[in-house]
Amino acid sequence: RKMNVVVGSANALKVQAVRSALERFGLVIGNIEGLNFPSAVRDQPVGIDETRRGAEYRAEESMRQRPDADMWVAMENGVVHKDEWANIAGFDQYWITESHEGEWTDIAAIAILRSENNASLSQLPLVIQGWSQGIEVPNKDIDNAKDESGQIVRTWSPLKDPHSILTNNTKPRSEFLSDAIFSTLQNPL
Repeated sequence: RKMNVVVGSANALKVQAVRSALERFGLVIGNIEGLNFPSAVRDQPVGIDETRRGAEYRAEESMRQRPDADMWVAMENGVVHKDEWANIAGFDQYWITESHEGEWTDIAAIAILRSENNASLSQLPLVIQGWSQGIEVPNKDIDNAKDESGQIVRTWSPLKDPHSILTNNTKPRSEFLSDAIFSTLQNPL
């Protein structure tokens, strides 16, 4: 049966990442729709909890807006300080500096909800969560995102895909997200 999937973002990069991951997982996609709505967290989520809350809200709001879908997939990128990395199950860091000097990582929380009405999905839990591989954020970019008091108040990059630049075009953001969704489906937390 072809699945109807709703993505908690209208960002084409995220919608394509979801399609790619679900097809790699072996699911047949009938329709995939990205929704545009405000997040429940800041433009630049900071820390594990805020980043996870953003993904959870996006998945739940997608389900509220399109209750007849088979699956609702959401992701929220946030920055997480190295002091919190140990609290992320299976944390893996993509280092961009040989010295590993970065204190912050950009990481996506993944939240997937599945319908109880699609028998082909019954092997999956109703609620699935996971994390992308983190990518080291240059300290100068974090510093530029801070206000006078030292709080992160702006997004660390104005680009939709800073990952491509940081990895010298070896791993675009869509690949970080697609890999995260796929591994989340394979190894739900």
